[in-house]
Amino acid sequence: QYRTIAGFNFDGDMTSAYLKYHSFLTSVYFFQIPFIDIERKIQTYYLFMPNKCISSNFFDQRNAAAYLPYVNIFATDKAFSRCLSELQLDATYKTDVYDVSSLNTLIEYIKGL
Repeated sequence: QYRTIAGFNFDGDMTSAYLKYHSFLTSVYFFQIPFIDIERKIQTYYLFMPNKCISSNFFDQRNAAAYLPYVNIFATDKAFSRCLSELQLDATYKTDVYDVSSLNTLIEYIKGL
């Protein structure tokens, strides 16, 4: 009799389950998941640029990771917009990123839809 864990069938040998799970987490496929890709790039950015990190960045990071790959427009504050641009995440995910200094441009874009 087989047990199903996370979509895998196992004969009770948890070592096998762990090895398959670990293999996926260390594979190139895992790091190509958009949420993971965005999170790790932003975390690394703030790790090496701590002076650019502000308290709201955690929520900005989560929002970007969740939405950036799936929307055409993303609005955020100026500092985080700069972060996305420096990491080229806007170009990677083909998303127009707007900040508070470009609100008029964003409004005109939306009106044109």
